[in-house]
Amino acid sequence: MNDLINITMTRIGGEIIQTVNARDLHAFLRIGKRFTTWMQERIDQGGFADGEDYITNDFIPNLGENDGNVERGRPPKDYFISLDMAKHLSMMERNEKGKEARQYFIDCEKRLKALPTMTSMVSPDPGLVADLTIARFVADSLRVSEAGQIAMYGRIAQLHHRPSTFLPGYTDEQATKSLTELLKEHGSNLSAVKANTILVALGVLEEKTRPGTKGGVNKFKSLTEAGQKYGKNLISPQNERETQPHYFLTTFPELLDRVNAWLLDKAA
Repeated sequence: MNDLINITMTRIGGEIIQTVNARDLHAFLRIGKRFTTWMQERIDQGGFADGEDYITNDFIPNLGENDGNVERGRPPKDYFISLDMAKHLSMMERNEKGKEARQYFIDCEKRLKALPTMTSMVSPDPGLVADLTIARFVADSLRVSEAGQIAMYGRIAQLHHRPSTFLPGYTDEQATKSLTELLKEHGSNLSAVKANTILVALGVLEEKTRPGTKGGVNKFKSLTEAGQKYGKNLISPQNERETQPHYFLTTFPELLDRVNAWLLDKAA
């Protein structure tokens, strides 16, 4: 799926399980109601129990910030809900976004179950297991390059104070540059924005989305499977849940020819 919802490991009912911040789910589902109203209605309708299906956590928002779901000056309440509850809430919306979210949670559960052999050899640390699960899902979903995956696992190792010397320091991938750099080097008058629009039309790029931290949706570009002939998806330095396409120096002339041919065809 295009959108990603952050999964964390939380202790509920004496067991550490995969959970979702209900605010993230609310943003992904694009609910029209205020978060607190929607959440209480769904808890009542579904008969969900505090301490069994979810736990809550009060926190003070940053001074001057307001996510649009709470009244300024009143500390909002966060709900960390089990994936089972998240699946139920998703299906209660009875729309495509709800079905998409439910399938995402099912996939996350499957990926965690597929990890025991590897993670039991590393550590029983549930946080490490969760981060590795998310990293694998992100890598597959966003088609992250080999170099990008190595960087992700390196950061996870650092976060959990684990050695990362076993990770390769280099890969055999071709040299790449950003679209802006290559257009300039090849003397093209096209802007990166215009070129990106054409690359989407050619099926080389696709636009993906993810829930914003303050509601709404953030958009970013990702190379399609066919587009990986011309480059690779790096992890964006601005956000690890987004990709940043880079292009191979060797195949960029061919790609630029395709872009120019598309322009000529549209002008004819």
